[in-house]
Amino acid sequence: MLPNKIKKAYSKINLLLGTAKLSNVDVCSLALDRTISTIILETNIVSFLKSSHDDSFDDLDSFYLDAYQAPMICYEIDGQYYVVSGLFTYTKLQRTKILDEKNFVPCLVISSRPKPSERKLIFLNDVLRIMLKQYFNVNGTSISALLKSLFSEEPSVFKTQSWKMLFPKIKTKTELCTWLKISTKVVKL
Repeated sequence: MLPNKIKKAYSKINLLLGTAKLSNVDVCSLALDRTISTIILETNIVSFLKSSHDDSFDDLDSFYLDAYQAPMICYEIDGQYYVVSGLFTYTKLQRTKILDEKNFVPCLVISSRPKPSERKLIFLNDVLRIMLKQYFNVNGTSISALLKSLFSEEPSVFKTQSWKMLFPKIKTKTELCTWLKISTKVVKL
């Protein structure tokens, strides 16, 4: 059972995400939300992405398939769309030649701008869902570096409000390692 504070936060985010509409958005009007951009810069999260694949060989049809399977979630203000989720799709979009042309990409557009704490939580869930929940092949060094950089506001990752929201049942390094099926010796948290 989740604490009431966490339930309320999830309820607000779920209500907001429930307003999402799939829309084709002009690629030139997409930008990262400022809160998300700050997290990315502070954590150097792009360094955790696979760099050996050259997306410039992908065509628009290939990108569309990726965009539908892992859509960007954004909100709109005065014709500009700010991405709060879908980092991997957004990053791929930035690396392709699709930006050179007048193209539209599918995005889930929510009805209003979430609060910064909500944007952060949506973003963290997006990134960590892929890296932790979907059994991304992680090693102790990379998972330690990622979690330390994303949850640096407290001495312990497990004591941060964001971690408690995303993984309320994982309260220790041992529980995390058991869940990921990796040794506690290789994770330095």
